[in-house]
Amino acid sequence: MNTVFAALNASYIHTSLAIRSVAAFAGLQGFSGVRLWERTINHRYRYLLGDLASLEPDLVVFSLYIWNVVIMKP
Repeated sequence: MNTVFAALNASYIHTSLAIRSVAAFAGLQGFSGVRLWERTINHRYRYLLGDLASLEPDLVVFSLYIWNVVIMKP
């Protein structure tokens, strides 16, 4: 299964420790095909969707924070 752990960070110097921790745990549990996808809130919405869709994920797990909850909300 192609699983993508996704995060929108405030800037490139910030990284998402949450998705790294969960992805590492998933790997320890035997999940294969786990990828990290991190971008910033400064990218355009269509770029973000296209870039994420290009990975052809079966499952996307989003990491939400106070600075990205508005853009991540459907």
